[in-house]
Amino acid sequence: MLRRASESPGEYKWDEAPSNCVAILRSASLLEIVDKIRERIPAGRKVRVIYGALDNPNPGNAIPPATCLQTDEEVQAFLELSLSKPIRIQVILYRDSTLVPPVADSPPPDDGAYFAADFLDVAEEYMDPAEDSDSLSRNLAGFAKRTFPRTQEGFEERKLKLRLRIKRQKRALRVMKRKEREKFPAEDIYNSDSAEWNILEELDPQPENGREMVLARGAIAAGRMVMLAM
Repeated sequence: MLRRASESPGEYKWDEAPSNCVAILRSASLLEIVDKIRERIPAGRKVRVIYGALDNPNPGNAIPPATCLQTDEEVQAFLELSLSKPIRIQVILYRDSTLVPPVADSPPPDDGAYFAADFLDVAEEYMDPAEDSDSLSRNLAGFAKRTFPRTQEGFEERKLKLRLRIKRQKRALRVMKRKEREKFPAEDIYNSDSAEWNILEELDPQPENGREMVLARGAIAAGRMVMLAM
């Protein structure tokens, strides 16, 4: 049971929410909770805090024992420990910042930290060309889509990993070049450190696979032979 918080000030109550819905969580995460009610969140409103009821609400609209959910690990633990039937989750929103006169947010029932206003926005996805051949193969393999980090520490961590991956790819490329020359010593092999590479880069259309690259290489070699014979 997913509920949007009451607009009334004071304690957050569980049976007076102006909007509620029933949903199935496919994963134990904060974003999964928000995604289930995203269509019910008014434009411009942001998620302020999320609570999970540890037991069923008592008669008379009493507030059941609840826990503030701040991490995906806490969501997983809550889903395993809650005695509420059905599971009840309350999502409290920041008030509309465009109201005139401004209206302050309701006081919290505890001293738990709020989410940053954009913390649970829809995640931006991106492709990693070094790791993903294409989105179809990645989806068929069952991998989750890549999303941008949400904190500065997360961005720095991701950048460090990308730099390490680039170093590994460069090292692997050097080994691949050396092995190809050892295996085909009589062939004209053009890499990015050769003069002929500029000719390859100017081809239109560009070679898109190994066979096309070998054919293009042969055409360049033949052209050189003609020029030398003139």
